[in-house]
Amino acid sequence: MSRFFSDGQEISRFGKTIDSFFDNTIGYIESVHDKSKHHEFNIRGGEINYPDGGSNYRLTYLLYDDNYVVAGVVETRTTFNHLRFTFFRDDKFLESLT
Repeated sequence: MSRFFSDGQEISRFGKTIDSFFDNTIGYIESVHDKSKHHEFNIRGGEINYPDGGSNYRLTYLLYDDNYVVAGVVETRTTFNHLRFTFFRDDKFLESLT
């Protein structure tokens, strides 16, 4: 899923969608994985830099038990400098835990 935005107002409004995406992922994992176990989730992120210089790209991701990246959002810019958000989710690790 990708979305394009070009101004700060749209970016700040889209933050709620990113938060909701992570909240939904946490809710799903908690609903299907060992309910007796404490689930530890952390949101981390950082800039993506390339050897030839910096970039405006950013990765924000959701970690489960500090071992599994279970969801993320990549923020990139188009050639017209529009911001694009690409969402991803990976719950395949649940199969190895059961």
